[in-house]
Amino acid sequence: MVKSENRRGQFRRFDSNGVVPSPGFSLKKWAGPSLLLTLLLVFYVWEGIQTGKLVREVGELRVTKTKLENRVQILSVHLDRLSSFDRIEKLARSQLGMTLPEGKVPVVRVPMDKEF
Repeated sequence: MVKSENRRGQFRRFDSNGVVPSPGFSLKKWAGPSLLLTLLLVFYVWEGIQTGKLVREVGELRVTKTKLENRVQILSVHLDRLSSFDRIEKLARSQLGMTLPEGKVPVVRVPMDKEF
């Protein structure tokens, strides 16, 4: 490389063919920022994909929750129907042969201690 001074006192570098190298693109200068920008772009895309997956999963879970809540309500109604006093009395009379006592019904009181 040869240096020569121009009219303003600034030096310019020439190679052996007399060509001035361009001060433009330098791989060392742009490698770091390019890598950083690429990594940020990859992270941004990955985050978008993950967000989409989570949104779909939340939607599916809401549907499942609604179905389970409906199932709980149906089972609650079924439980109330099966445990009604009229049904229990009917089963006791027909299947077990139980009847209501005639006359005075004895009442037994049991003390409720802390041990009980």
